[in-house]
Amino acid sequence: METVITAKLLLHVSEDEFKLLQDVSDAYRDACNYVSNLAFHQGEYNRINLQKMSYTYLRSELGLKSQMAISVTRTVVGKYSPEKRADLNKPVSFSISQCDFVANRDWSINISKGIVSLNTLDKRIKVPFSAKGYERYINESTRFGGAKLVISKNKAYLYTSIKLDSPEFCFDDNKVVGIDRGIINHAVTYDGEKTKFYSGTKLKETRAKYKAVRQSLQKRNTSSSRRRLKAIGKRENRYVNNMNHVLAKTLVAKAERGTTFVLEDLSGVRAATTKVKRKNRYISVSWPYYDFQEKLEYKARLAGDSVIYVNPRYTSQICPICHHIEKSARDRSKRMYTCKHCGYRSNDDRIGAMNIYQRGVDKIKKVVG
Repeated sequence: METVITAKLLLHVSEDEFKLLQDVSDAYRDACNYVSNLAFHQGEYNRINLQKMSYTYLRSELGLKSQMAISVTRTVVGKYSPEKRADLNKPVSFSISQCDFVANRDWSINISKGIVSLNTLDKRIKVPFSAKGYERYINESTRFGGAKLVISKNKAYLYTSIKLDSPEFCFDDNKVVGIDRGIINHAVTYDGEKTKFYSGTKLKETRAKYKAVRQSLQKRNTSSSRRRLKAIGKRENRYVNNMNHVLAKTLVAKAERGTTFVLEDLSGVRAATTKVKRKNRYISVSWPYYDFQEKLEYKARLAGDSVIYVNPRYTSQICPICHHIEKSARDRSKRMYTCKHCGYRSNDDRIGAMNIYQRGVDKIKKVVG
């Protein structure tokens, strides 16, 4: 099985080299905005047609290399999915200085020398790089894909996809971990014997602080407050990203190889906003469930584990002992579940993890026969 991850490379460039990379990333961003305006106002979202309409301008006026001019239309069309078009009232805007590179055309890498070769508007440059945290994935046999040059805080980064071979996996119903995701508890795991709680309080409190700061800045509505809003949003995203990364890494590290992690299928969670009190909708609807499961999926595959999904219906209402279903058995204020049929009592999130675990075991048994 093949797994694709994204590695972040820090480019060590001179002042002149940084200027070349800044120029090409700015030109690429401007090109994306030009094509985006063209697509929106002309109602044209076919990549080939957009390429024909914009290629000459991108080459002659913005100075992009041939492959870059072609890549621009790919980048723009990727932002105009049929689902997104219906809700747009203005063209998609590109604000970050960045440039998409095609492997072996716009960029290449020499592992033994520790350098990457990159196209610019002027010439091709070769610069050294470091890959803190990704060293174990980068060697002579690594298969690289496309890359994205990003300029941020006077530093140049190259994000590149890496294709990795994952260990073969076989389902074993004796190696199953049910995971109940939530807000008070970021995650609660149950493996058939032991329960582990991972608190979500710090994450909730931090996001609440960011929300309060955003609301204050939005009231000011000045150019400086808008810049601050953008910076706050990026900082919050980095924080949440790191919290999910650490949690997923911890779960995989503690699991025995060949473990199946079982999650609820929460694909419709955002559609449930009408069932949540207005004051709680921001936390409930924007909680980073999907980001966490994405991280868990690829980390699990690389470790020889797997992730499956089960129906979330009644996981917090059904007794894991006698299987009696009753909504009132869960006391949210006390975080407790008490079965009114058999009297079984436990933490309500633990009950969810137990039920998710059991549905995962049942699903695996059907798969393995």
